[in-house]
Amino acid sequence: MDDVEPTVRSMTERGLRFVQVRAFNAVVVHGNFSEAARALGLTQPAITAQIRSLEEIAGSRLFHRGAAQTQLTELGRALVEPLRSLHHALADAEDRLAASRELRQGILSVGICGPYLVLPLLGSFARDHPGVRITTRFGNSNELIDGVREHRLDLAAVTLVAPAPELFNLLLATQRLVLAAPRDHPLAPDGRIRLEVLQQEAVITREAGSMTRQIFEDGLGRAGVSLAPAWEFGTREAVKEAAAYGLGLGIVLDHEFGHDSRLVKLTIEDASFTAGEYLISP
Repeated sequence: MDDVEPTVRSMTERGLRFVQVRAFNAVVVHGNFSEAARALGLTQPAITAQIRSLEEIAGSRLFHRGAAQTQLTELGRALVEPLRSLHHALADAEDRLAASRELRQGILSVGICGPYLVLPLLGSFARDHPGVRITTRFGNSNELIDGVREHRLDLAAVTLVAPAPELFNLLLATQRLVLAAPRDHPLAPDGRIRLEVLQQEAVITREAGSMTRQIFEDGLGRAGVSLAPAWEFGTREAVKEAAAYGLGLGIVLDHEFGHDSRLVKLTIEDASFTAGEYLISP
């Protein structure tokens, strides 16, 4: 029939559902309602109701009901191939949706400010859901927050002084700023430093706009201290490397200090420099 495609389109517009298409194809394959119901794990009245609702949408009978065998009407025969193709397409879409919903497959895009806290979580997730491919993007916290808000990232692990507005925030840990000092620094044995002493030191910070830099400057402001950094670097690794080479004291978060044998950790005694490590998502 030349009007099959318009008929299918009209049926779709009138509320054609997957269960109706599935029931139709099962009756075609198995020859009657009872066998179709058995194959789908349904009752015969359920199959009958689905076929009747499909016929109401089509505006015509699709089957001639018989005692032993169910025969297709002319319209029913014309719809076999289109509805079989539609059934395959819908079944495939349903499988893909279920796989994504059940985390059997898909892509998870993750923004990472610092790897130390989030990588164990991602490793555990990957072991539990091997079919999900994880992609990562590294950046500072402000860049990653924008990525989540603009839906370029599914979630991100970021350092924040307060939860990000209008996003889901899960606190992973509380972090504090410490100083990375070369092992031969005079204060290395003590492991502590006061702000008045820090003002006499060359300080190495992250770039303007990074959350580590903001936490440091906010803490100095609360303490009424002004301190211009001697060096600025775009990554925490560069900050620690510069400190190891004796360029000054590097500002880093304690969970990101690492295990570099060339460095020791100094805590700042008389000021508060703390923030949270959050997992954020839309």
